[in-house]
Amino acid sequence: MKSSRSLRKVERGLRAPVAPGPEPPQSPQSPQSPHSPHSPTTEAESSQLARQVVAAFADQLDRYRRAAAQGEDILDPRTIPPDSEVQSIRDKPRQQCTFVDLDRLSKIDPALAMARWEEVRAAAAQEVDGGFLAARALEYLDGSAWDLACFGAVRRRLREAWPPRNAGEAMLIDEMAQYEMMRQTWVRILSMMAHEPDTILRMRRRGERSNGERTQDAAQATLEAARMVERLQRLYQNALRTLLSLRRGRAPFIVQRSGQVNVAMGPQLNVGPVTAERPPNPAEDASPPE
Repeated sequence: MKSSRSLRKVERGLRAPVAPGPEPPQSPQSPQSPHSPHSPTTEAESSQLARQVVAAFADQLDRYRRAAAQGEDILDPRTIPPDSEVQSIRDKPRQQCTFVDLDRLSKIDPALAMARWEEVRAAAAQEVDGGFLAARALEYLDGSAWDLACFGAVRRRLREAWPPRNAGEAMLIDEMAQYEMMRQTWVRILSMMAHEPDTILRMRRRGERSNGERTQDAAQATLEAARMVERLQRLYQNALRTLLSLRRGRAPFIVQRSGQVNVAMGPQLNVGPVTAERPPNPAEDASPPE
């Protein structure tokens, strides 16, 4: 019962109108896409957000009670956060904001939590529009500046070849950039494995067994790398076909000349000007009887 009251209280607060938070700074290399502008949180989103915040509070409260039973001294989530904690939450990078943070802010003012949520949503939209979300999915151990720069270069080349006309095409191009980066990685693996002396020797003795069980030797690992390259090429080409299929449409047929035009699409159609030697025939122009 108490949890239900808390949910309704938080939900009412999160649904309250509030001025949106400041937009994250625009990056000169990745301007925000005009196809997917940031929109305010809907009522359905507010309801789901409230449930997540209440669930985070309940989880923190359960941890506090278990820790208190064991004599540990941890923060009671029911307490009002001090100004230093509130400032720390507001200064935290938007990518690190949690539902617990929003719950702590709602203890001060639900509108404050909602404003922080709007900042997080705006930052997430910019991550998607700038391609950083797609790039970070490829990161290994936090990635590197070089990997991010290479992904951005591939993404820009694809956008120059096929400028996206809407948000759907933009995400397809990001997907193609991901496949291309992964393909490059597997090409490097394939090249490395193919030049290993052990691989060359085992290519001649494939099918060996160790203790009666088949194991993946260097030759098999090389073949698997080659198969991965082929799979990624197919995925890239499938995404490209999807992008091009979205752009296929019935091209308009426009006649911009006064002379006769022969159109050989099915039955031949002749279009020509009306001349004085051949006046219009009312019988030909009349519509057929229904």
